[in-house]
Amino acid sequence: MKTLGPQIKSNGIVDDEFDLDSLNPLSNAKITEFRNTVLATPEVPNYNDFYGVQWDSTKPTTALQRIGNMDSHLLLPVQSLMKRCVVLDSGEVNYYLDSSDSTLKEDGVTPAVLDGTDGQIMVEIPTHYRKFETFGTISRVYISMFDINGFTKIPKTYISAYEASLNRTNDKLSSVVNLSTDYRGGDNRSAWDNENNSLLGKPVTDISRTNFRNYARNRGLSNWNLETANSHKTYFYLYLIEYAEMNSQIDFNPVTNDEGYKQGGLGKGVTDASSSDWNDFNSRNPFVPCGITNSLGNNSGNEDYAPSGWKNKVFQANSYRGIENPFGHIWKWLDGINIRIQSDDYDANGGKSEVYVTDGVVMSDNDYLGYIKVGEASRSNGYIKEMIIDQLIAKNTSGASSSTYWSDYFYTKIPSSGESLRGVLSGGSADSGALAGFSFSSTYDGPSDTFTLVGSRLCFLTEID
Repeated sequence: MKTLGPQIKSNGIVDDEFDLDSLNPLSNAKITEFRNTVLATPEVPNYNDFYGVQWDSTKPTTALQRIGNMDSHLLLPVQSLMKRCVVLDSGEVNYYLDSSDSTLKEDGVTPAVLDGTDGQIMVEIPTHYRKFETFGTISRVYISMFDINGFTKIPKTYISAYEASLNRTNDKLSSVVNLSTDYRGGDNRSAWDNENNSLLGKPVTDISRTNFRNYARNRGLSNWNLETANSHKTYFYLYLIEYAEMNSQIDFNPVTNDEGYKQGGLGKGVTDASSSDWNDFNSRNPFVPCGITNSLGNNSGNEDYAPSGWKNKVFQANSYRGIENPFGHIWKWLDGINIRIQSDDYDANGGKSEVYVTDGVVMSDNDYLGYIKVGEASRSNGYIKEMIIDQLIAKNTSGASSSTYWSDYFYTKIPSSGESLRGVLSGGSADSGALAGFSFSSTYDGPSDTFTLVGSRLCFLTEID
């Protein structure tokens, strides 16, 4: 029997070895023993109730191995609690939305108000706990509803159901379905209001990361922010554990496999536009209206959308448990992460691309004060072979493809001299094609840069430092 490294046992105690042949640290015998002993005592936490996935960085497959409590892979206790709701500026939930139709309140009868009057349309992600570990070439991520020794608390978080729009009267970043001129999206071209390429009801773009943050904070509490790298990472790993599949662009499959587990991906998303057609249509501004997936409610899936006047093109907007277009359509800025990229001749040791992150309220677009260095990113463009897994930033882009390893692309740009502070964009845009996906990212641009194809999401962090 091959063995490898320490491993958490079902009672939370670290074991010295585990069975690499089975690649499952919780065998059926351990689960049975645990249920017959520890679970018989109500006051003892259910340490067995963690579940996750693992992969071998030397194997090109995008399919992952499910590990942990296999019943939890069927029930998905964390993911099943994700749900759309309407959140007030105070951070309180005004009301929840119907599980299968977001135009209705939770009772399934009363119409919901999605235009911002009642609050922002958000997806509630429950408090849970997460652990990363790597032994040799084997990496794992686990989640649990329980506070297990060695796991990190992920506080309850609210992520915008839609790509962010902007209330232009008071400069408040929003998540709404609103066709008024006050919520004109993209780069705010009023001349198109009555045309096929109208920006009414579309996400807002052409704003710097700095201003996206300011507009989010205009909601009155520093808990409001544009989407952070940590919040993006939270729901990415919920997806990864649910589908056990790195290639998020695999066709969506609503039917579980023979074992009852989720299979497939989220579909190609809004990623297959011709760049020239998009530019001709609306200068690469957003074109998919906010709320296109309301008919899916809290469910994952796809919704076809054919922009009027675009050569009969049909796009495939997707949603992950209520989070609309988690990748594709427009790039999204991430906050709380800065990349320090040095030139190749920066010093005698050569240049580095250092990754700095923060959980704090104070975020900077100019330096790294209050940030922690967590690793070094890849210095070349390419499909991602290896990731800084607890930060979701590529560290190796050599030898991968759109159908192997992480299956998504990574962009970067090395300065010709000195160093540059860069931000992180996630997900890709409507013309990214196979490059796009849940873990697609770019460190090409600085926080002050603006583009018609770059927007953001809104988030509310319930616990901040």
